[in-house]
Amino acid sequence: MKESELERIEYTDFGLVAIETVQSIGTLLEMTMKEK
Repeated sequence: MKESELERIEYTDFGLVAIETVQSIGTLLEMTMKEK
């Protein structure tokens, strides 16, 4: 039980990091598009 719980937590953290990374990349793309 504990191992599966840890895996879920790791997956959740990874998902949150991935979402934040995608959002930051999207913001950077918007900024570069506005500059050009």
